[in-house]
Amino acid sequence: MKNKYPTEAEVCESMIENGVIGGEDSRFALIEGFVPTRRDLEMLAHHYLDDVRSYEYQWMAHQTICSECLRESEFAKRRLGSIERILGKDVLDEVLAPVEEEWRKTFDGVKVDLATPMDCVECGEEFLREVLEQDVCQGCDEEMFICQECVDPSRRNPTGLLRYPSYH
Repeated sequence: MKNKYPTEAEVCESMIENGVIGGEDSRFALIEGFVPTRRDLEMLAHHYLDDVRSYEYQWMAHQTICSECLRESEFAKRRLGSIERILGKDVLDEVLAPVEEEWRKTFDGVKVDLATPMDCVECGEEFLREVLEQDVCQGCDEEMFICQECVDPSRRNPTGLLRYPSYH
């Protein structure tokens, strides 16, 4: 039995060949009667790029990511590839430039934060964080930083944050 819906690749090929981006020809619509406009594709591209970069941020800042996030990131990358085949690489790069710039600023900020020495509230020594996690003062919930040598695993609460007595 033939699938009544065309594959994503068939849709992309047809849209490229026929220039059907927002046209009236709905033969290749993934949803009956819906053919995305260029603006629709641009909005989707922004969304998918945000997905990809947010997972990259999670890994960069926290060095952790779940398998679901990896799958979603790969899905978003494939969708961006499909949109690129329709719009063209140069057009897509131009459309995504503002989103990429915002993420570049975020990634640059993470690099600066990770390269900034912090004072350990336990021993007073400066140390560099490996991730952007911080610990929390039990007295005021202000963030505080404790070096790995001073971390006592028994003080971790169920969320993974350290709860220390008030230092203020």
